[in-house]
Amino acid sequence: MMLRILCVLAPVMSLAFMGCSEAQGDGKSGATHQSKAKSEAKAPAEAPKAETKAELKAEPKAEPKAEPKAEPKDEPKPVSKDEPKAKDPKAEVVAVVDGENVTRAELDALTDKLTGGQPIPAEQKAQADREILDMLVDQKLLKKFIDGQKVEIDPEALFQAKLQTYVQNMPVPENLHARHILIKVAEGEETGPKTDAEALALAKSIRKELAGGADFAQLALKSSACPSKDKGGDLGEFTPERMVPAFSAAVKGLKMNEISDPVKTDFGYHVIQRLPAKAAKPSQQSMQQNYRKLVGELRGKAKVENKLPAAPPAMDLPGMPMPGDEE
Repeated sequence: MMLRILCVLAPVMSLAFMGCSEAQGDGKSGATHQSKAKSEAKAPAEAPKAETKAELKAEPKAEPKAEPKAEPKDEPKPVSKDEPKAKDPKAEVVAVVDGENVTRAELDALTDKLTGGQPIPAEQKAQADREILDMLVDQKLLKKFIDGQKVEIDPEALFQAKLQTYVQNMPVPENLHARHILIKVAEGEETGPKTDAEALALAKSIRKELAGGADFAQLALKSSACPSKDKGGDLGEFTPERMVPAFSAAVKGLKMNEISDPVKTDFGYHVIQRLPAKAAKPSQQSMQQNYRKLVGELRGKAKVENKLPAAPPAMDLPGMPMPGDEE
């Protein structure tokens, strides 16, 4: 009986055992399936990382900026040898002396020396040029002749020539040019201000009129006490030494065409306007001044010892007045 029960239960137990095995197998396979599912679930999360790296690698590098090209400089064009050059009028040949050219520059230099720089009227220019050119030709012929001669020069004459040339080339005093209106105190029956205060007030009034645009020459003709009023007050050109110090100092202190406030001198009150002046040139007076200046400077630097005996005092002889004595 017991054997029969076992025989009946054996197939059932076998089936149950197989079911458990399958169940266990299905569990393992389910776990495997779940593991695969998890792996598959993780895979999409890692994909973006790979794509990001790919994108970073694929991103192009920034190219260096190209430096701006320097603009080409304008190079000076070569002067063609065939292009005619402008002729210098000073290089004009005005004469030929034994094969030596005499230029316009030489002629103009001698002309300026002879005329003192003063312009020659247009109608006289052609004749003056011919006459001065003849003098220039004579100089060149004489120079060429003398250079070929054996001439002994007197040492004293050579000294005087050198001294004169040196003094001529020394600086000359500044040349000034001005016009003025002189207001002075009237004397005797003269018309005009009677006191110094009235003269100053009139001078200030004239200065104010000039500042307002009044004509200088007309005011000078009307009000100035100087003979220059007939020339509009123009004194011409002068060196500072020719005028009283206060007047010259006032002119030198003005700008060109500037008008001064009243300037007091022994003559009265001056309203002065500075005018353009030509460059100063050596004159006989300036050469004498330069000579005295040179001698004074040399004496100041030198040690001079005079060994002559002192001269006795001048004796007044009866009936013989000395120079300078008044009778």
